[in-house]
Amino acid sequence: MITWGSQGDVRPFLALSDVLSRRDHRVDLVVCSIDESEYSDLRCGEGVDLHFTSPIPIDRETLDRKSWEAISDRNPVNHYRFLMEKFFFPLEEELVEYSERLCTNCDVVVKHLAVYPLSVLSERYRVPLVDISPTPIAIPSAGLPLPGVPWAGRAANVLLWRLASWLFSRLMRPSVNGLRGRFGMDPVRNVHHWLLEANDLTLLTCSPALLPEEPGWMVPTHPCGKFEAPLLEPELPERLERFLSSGPPPVYATTGSMMYFEPQPQKLLELIADAIRAAGYRGVIQYDQRSPEPATNGDDILVVGRTPHCSIFPRCRAAIHHAGAGTTHTAVENGLPSVVVMYGVDQLFWGPQLHRLGLAPKPLLRRKLTMNDLAAAIDTACGSEKIGSRVRRAAAAMSADKGATAAAELIETLRP
Repeated sequence: MITWGSQGDVRPFLALSDVLSRRDHRVDLVVCSIDESEYSDLRCGEGVDLHFTSPIPIDRETLDRKSWEAISDRNPVNHYRFLMEKFFFPLEEELVEYSERLCTNCDVVVKHLAVYPLSVLSERYRVPLVDISPTPIAIPSAGLPLPGVPWAGRAANVLLWRLASWLFSRLMRPSVNGLRGRFGMDPVRNVHHWLLEANDLTLLTCSPALLPEEPGWMVPTHPCGKFEAPLLEPELPERLERFLSSGPPPVYATTGSMMYFEPQPQKLLELIADAIRAAGYRGVIQYDQRSPEPATNGDDILVVGRTPHCSIFPRCRAAIHHAGAGTTHTAVENGLPSVVVMYGVDQLFWGPQLHRLGLAPKPLLRRKLTMNDLAAAIDTACGSEKIGSRVRRAAAAMSADKGATAAAELIETLRP
């Protein structure tokens, strides 16, 4: 297996590795982490050989500048281009080497949808291939609106997907066909169609409870539910336990892996703290440990490092988050109303989707975020009984998801 990306892209593969190893499979897992996370807090199984690719060569000053440019851009295609150019292409050759090794040593190969070298090599060596995506908007459908595009009906959505497919193919065609040429393979015209159709199985690490009843997938797709990676130490720090026990449930705020890309972390945390106070609630705010801890602690606000969401969310009033796939699911499955502050890419789907389902107020954009708007959204999320009841119903529906176990059962159907 190979995965690439941030927490929401890596943690599902660690969870699946753990399940497969407990089902007596040997697993080679290659992780390309774009946010320097080590994942030392997660278990991935005794039968798993875990490998990390080389660090991505990018300096902090350049990252801050480019990140703000990406946050300020409304075009999801440009968001994806930024990620590929800065965080994928520099390690492409290493991913090709890992892909060839896996295809010559494994019965089945599994990849994050974006890792096209493994698609090329699995075709070259005729090895069964599974694609896993943490977001449904990577898969064309009639019923899921493209991020950042107003909904105009299913027929119009199909036409928009054709345009999006063409734009994606134009971006990726030189890299994909260049690699295919190296291995004596014919070029493909529509890279997006090839990427979706070259596999034997497409899995989504998302819950059907957060999707329309009839998504209208254009390729066979299996939403399995969230893949939950087992934690080695799920306990909360002592000072956090004291804070939680000293008053009513707080609002929890996190931007997840986006804090790694956040160019103004201190100002953002201060804005969030001010908004929680203005709304009249206590708060726990997660900060990036690469930065000094901001001086926003007090009797009503506690700033902490990375904290297990599965441990703290059940004890909170609401969650302010970026609408990453993993955080979105954890908030809903714990019955928490969401307050969404979106940066880009798939967050531009999950934020509006939570609002459409009545699980959150209208999402906010990071590039336009103000303290007053955030305080108003917190007030709405915490004060609306309608949002609360809908979140509880969605949480009950998600309890039936099998997650990584369902994925493992489907993957086992491909064994020789």
